[in-house]
Amino acid sequence: MECINCNNIIGMEDASAKGWRLLKANVSLNTNSTSHTENEWQSHPEEAIVTAQLLELIERESARRFVVHCGQKTGLLVDLPLQLSKN
Repeated sequence: MECINCNNIIGMEDASAKGWRLLKANVSLNTNSTSHTENEWQSHPEEAIVTAQLLELIERESARRFVVHCGQKTGLLVDLPLQLSKN
């Protein structure tokens, strides 16, 4: 999956997840590769994409600690509880 503006790779097919792995959270996607009309582009909030990626990683790796990077060597340590409480 390439950016139509800069041709950088922003995602790739992930056979183990039976879907696509996005390398960028702020994207608009068009599933029709022959037409670029505005009404065919779909966007989702960045938070929804990052949350879906974290949940998939938790399920696949059975891990609860992650380091989230934003294009730099240092990152933010995310330590999730084993069980979410319902309030």
